[in-house]
Amino acid sequence: MAKFKYQMTKLKNGLRVLLVPNKHVDSVETVVLFRVGSRCEDPKYAGISHFLEHMFFKGTKKRPTKGDITLEIDNVGGILNAFTSFEYTGYHVKVAKQHIDMANDVLSDMILYSKFVQAELDRERGVIKEEIKMYEDDPGSYVAQTYTSVLYGEQGLGRDIAGTFETVDNINRAQMVKYKEDYYSVANGLLAVVGNYDEKKILPLLNKYWGSLPAGKPSKFVKTDDNQSKPAVKVVYRDIQQANIILGWRSFPAFHPHHFVAELLSVVLGKGMSSRLFMKVREELGLCYVIGAGSDTYTDVGNFLVRTGTDPGKAGEALKMIVEECKQLKTKQVGLKEMKKIKEYWKGKMVLAMENIEFLANNVGMQELMFEKVISPEQMMVKIDEVTAGDIHALANEIFVTEKMNLAVVGPFKEDEGFKKLMKI
Repeated sequence: MAKFKYQMTKLKNGLRVLLVPNKHVDSVETVVLFRVGSRCEDPKYAGISHFLEHMFFKGTKKRPTKGDITLEIDNVGGILNAFTSFEYTGYHVKVAKQHIDMANDVLSDMILYSKFVQAELDRERGVIKEEIKMYEDDPGSYVAQTYTSVLYGEQGLGRDIAGTFETVDNINRAQMVKYKEDYYSVANGLLAVVGNYDEKKILPLLNKYWGSLPAGKPSKFVKTDDNQSKPAVKVVYRDIQQANIILGWRSFPAFHPHHFVAELLSVVLGKGMSSRLFMKVREELGLCYVIGAGSDTYTDVGNFLVRTGTDPGKAGEALKMIVEECKQLKTKQVGLKEMKKIKEYWKGKMVLAMENIEFLANNVGMQELMFEKVISPEQMMVKIDEVTAGDIHALANEIFVTEKMNLAVVGPFKEDEGFKKLMKI
């Protein structure tokens, strides 16, 4: 892996800029991130962060229609997109290196000068409602939303990022403009540029297009109540052919001291086709097609989860096997051969990921935006090498406890009693 090189600097208006040069590609990605997401919202207007993200594509003073914005990027084969998460929102554009000036012109114009025309806003309500319906009709997506609601209830992290039909209808133009003014600022923003760019010209270019971003005030997150004293289960009935399951445990925030131990815990359990869950639940027992493990982490809380889909009649068996594999990690340490394998797996995946400039821009940008530091791939690999079998064993015993268990199931079930009986480890 090539040595990771980056520069942290600021524009004249104080906007943080993270520069990651890569002369081995012919493209460049610009990402602008803002430290605001669905957990920042008033519940009456849940979904406004996501709604606002949509509206930035609908026209500016310079580019009056949505077609004017997208056409410029399409004309050079570029990629323009955005996303909203619980804690931050991002807008990114990727183009061939010779079009970096135009790309930043378009992206900054969207963020700084969108018009939020009322007719477009009213039309987009329908689009967002269809998006909500799409995810509700997708059991794999809906079980994820159900799982977060089990963990966090009506708190920001427990609500659907897109909101509900009712809250989307509550949002008006004045609220949207104020929300942008409150959060889209230097205080909450970060630019990340990754790829093949002229290192002598990049800061003048960015100052030209982003220098008008207002100063603003930092966003604040309401602390999440993460207390739990007994297992929790939520079953949602759907007349479908598969039981979609997520079983998880409360754990800890992003970049907690145990972060890299948890990374390897997820690898040994459910990453790759030689992981324990894949070999046991899929290969040996034939109970599923897909199964995996990982962590969802935020600035103040986090959770460790396993997800799969199986025949409804075999859901109980699959759940028992998942719990049994987790229990094994509590009772017996991972052997030397398996420890070597899971570390090399993690490091290999990181090497591949870091060659993707979109991933790199979002990953390092998120670190600096949310935590004001960047852990380089080299530093991450050192941390991975430092993890011992004893660390994994200790973490498994800390996380995998009955009172922290949470289960979400979407499938043809009208009661949850059968699942409640299985909630112990």
